[in-house]
Amino acid sequence: MAADIVDSIPGAESFGSSIKQATIPLGNRVELAELFSFPNHSSHQRSPATNSNDSSHAQESVDAKEQHNTEMSLEQTIQHYLTSSILRDGYSESSIHIAKSKPKIGIDMSNKHDYSNNNDDQLYASISGNAAVSYSQALPQFLKIGKLGLQACQQAQADGLWRENWRFFLPLGLPLTRHWTVELLHFPPSYTLEEDQDYLASRSTQRWKQLLTVNNSDENKQTTKTVQPDLVSLSPKDDDQKGDEPTDRFQAIIDIVPIAAPSSDGKNMKDVYTYFQDYISASLAFWASNTTTTGGQEDSTQKAKPIIAFGWPVKCWVEANQAQHHCKNVYPTSTTLKNNEEENGSDTLSLEVLSLTRIPIETTDNNHASSTQVLIANHPSYLYNAGKRMTSNTIRSLGEDECTLLEKIMIQDLIAARWQVRMGLEPSQDPDRILQECCEFWRDASSLEEIHALINAQAFILQ
Repeated sequence: MAADIVDSIPGAESFGSSIKQATIPLGNRVELAELFSFPNHSSHQRSPATNSNDSSHAQESVDAKEQHNTEMSLEQTIQHYLTSSILRDGYSESSIHIAKSKPKIGIDMSNKHDYSNNNDDQLYASISGNAAVSYSQALPQFLKIGKLGLQACQQAQADGLWRENWRFFLPLGLPLTRHWTVELLHFPPSYTLEEDQDYLASRSTQRWKQLLTVNNSDENKQTTKTVQPDLVSLSPKDDDQKGDEPTDRFQAIIDIVPIAAPSSDGKNMKDVYTYFQDYISASLAFWASNTTTTGGQEDSTQKAKPIIAFGWPVKCWVEANQAQHHCKNVYPTSTTLKNNEEENGSDTLSLEVLSLTRIPIETTDNNHASSTQVLIANHPSYLYNAGKRMTSNTIRSLGEDECTLLEKIMIQDLIAARWQVRMGLEPSQDPDRILQECCEFWRDASSLEEIHALINAQAFILQ
C-alpha cells in the first residue's frame, strides 16, 4: 500500500516497502522568520511587519537575530514545531530535517510552490516516513494560510491598532492531517510562545486536556474514580497512529486572533477581529473540512470535523459568521460565558453554553461549501476566574452558592469535553443525541464525587 502511494506521485521514491521521503520548499528565511515568530523568546520583541523591500537588509536582520539568539536558530525553531506536528499527528516513525539546500531524494515539490525569487535563501523540509505524502500537501497549505494571518497583522499595525506587547503567532506544532476535532479559541497567551514554545502549553488548554482524558470511556463510571484515568481507550486501534499524546489530536486550535498577548489582553482585541476573516475562513477550510488526505488521495466521505467554540468572543464570532441554526440548550443555566479575561458583550445574543449550531466550511477544493457542527462552551479559564473569587480553596469549605456555581461550570465543561471526544471519534453520529447522552452522564448523582475532585484539582490554582 505504502509503495503504491509513493509510486503514484511524480518525483517520489520508495526505499523498501514502507519508507517514503518528501522534499518541501518552505520559503525564504526572511518570510519564515515572520511565519514562525522567530526568535520565539521574549528578549526579542518585534512587530509583525518587519519585511523590508530591500531583501538584503531583511536577510541581514534575520542573521543578526540568529547571532544574538542563544537558544535556537531559525532552522531549529522550524524543525521544533514541525516535529511536534508530525508527532501529534501520530506519525511516530517519521522524521523531519530542515536544510538550506534541496536534498536530491523523495517527492520534489519545488516546481509546485514558488515562494521566493532567491533560491539561495530557501529553506527545505526533508520528511521521511508515512508523514511524507500527507505533509507534502498539508504543509504548503498551512504556510499559505499563515501568510494571510501575517498580512492581516501587518495591516492592523499600519492602521495603528497594534500594541507593543503583541506578537504574531500561528498555531504552530499542532496536528495538521490526522486530528479529530477543532477547537475555536480567542488568542494564544504570550507565554506559550515566549516561554514554552508550545501552543498547547497554556493553563486553559492543559485543563481541557484533563477533561478530555476524564471522558475517555464509559467504563470510568464503573471503575474507581480518578482525575486522570488511563488513556489507552482514546488511542486509535492501528499501530501506525500512535501519537505523542492521545488528547493532542482533539486539540487542533484555531484562534480568531493569531496574536500572542498577555492573558488579560482580550478586551484590547475587539477592533482587529475583522482583519482576520480571510485567515479564519481559510483555517476552517484547512482544519475542519470534510475532505482529508489519505495516502495522497482525497477522502470526501469523512464528515466535517466537529468544532468546540470556547468563550464569549468566540461565541459572538460564531453568531456573526452565518451560524445556521441552533438547538435549545438541553442543560439550561444562568451561568454566563463572560469572564474577566474577555470583553463585555450583549446579553441578548441567542447562543448559550451547550448550544449546538452549524457554520459553513469551504472544502479544500473550493468547489463547494459544506458545514459542520459547533458546540458552544465556556472558555476553559472561566473556572479559574470563578475559583479565584471563592472564599476557600476546597469545595467542602465553600458556601452553598459558591459550590453550586463551581459545580455548574465544571458539569458544563465535562459535558462539552465528552461531546468532543465522542463526536471526534465518530463524527457521523447525531450530535443532538450525543449531547443529550453526555448531559445525562454527567448529571447523574454518581458523578458528583468525581466532579468535586476535579473542582479541587483545577478551580483554585490562581488563588
